[in-house]
Amino acid sequence: MVFTPHGTGRAMSGSRRQHFRHVLRCDSAYTSPPHRKTTCIAMTTPPFDPLLAEKILQGVRQLHQIRLAAPETRDLAIDEARRTHDWMRFVFLHDPTAWIDAFEQQSAKMDDSNFWQVLRRIYTSLPAAVLHHDRLVQLFASRPAPAVVRFEPEDLCVFDQLPDPIRIHRGYADPYSTGLSWSLSRRTAKFFAYRAAERSDALVSSPQMLSGLAYKKDVITLIGFMNEREVLIDPSRVTKKRRRTLGPLRSALEDLIA
Repeated sequence: MVFTPHGTGRAMSGSRRQHFRHVLRCDSAYTSPPHRKTTCIAMTTPPFDPLLAEKILQGVRQLHQIRLAAPETRDLAIDEARRTHDWMRFVFLHDPTAWIDAFEQQSAKMDDSNFWQVLRRIYTSLPAAVLHHDRLVQLFASRPAPAVVRFEPEDLCVFDQLPDPIRIHRGYADPYSTGLSWSLSRRTAKFFAYRAAERSDALVSSPQMLSGLAYKKDVITLIGFMNEREVLIDPSRVTKKRRRTLGPLRSALEDLIA
């Protein structure tokens, strides 16, 4: 089994972690840290649930339709979400350009759980989050909370098994070397480096990869481990950084496999 139960003291190998392809279920009995007990159980990927997928899509479509509706209709929906403390709905009924403003407006009324759930969703949904770097760093730092609040249960389950410090990587193209998003996977970082360079002026920007060490106490959260293996961290907290130029986008597949 790749991920050992919490507290066994056995570290999983980097290569096995890198290629792990199962879904994790976390059976957690949470008390006040550090007395949390977590057991990670490896499972095969659950079957696709069309009813659940359709329900999620209906919710997304409804929000989109309300955003496109007459201002009066949208304002009524926003007021209702505010009254009922449905903070996720409240924020995402606004235009994407106003998500952060809407969140800051009401964040003092949110409990820790809502604060972190909504802020994580804003970060993962926001177009070009790197353009809002300073505000996002301040928001994440403004509400200290234990890991059980900052992380989704399955991501915390994985995080608990990682060594300390952890090696992380960030793929980018200038001028966006600074950002909250890093990855446990070199391959994922390379992918984003090539994608960023492809979207930039190739004469000015080439794909870059920044690698470094992060102490677990400084990690904000882990997002979507089974996909991008994304680690959110204030880049000023990353130590022993090393930069590598990946070269022109000549044979991206060859570089990604390396």
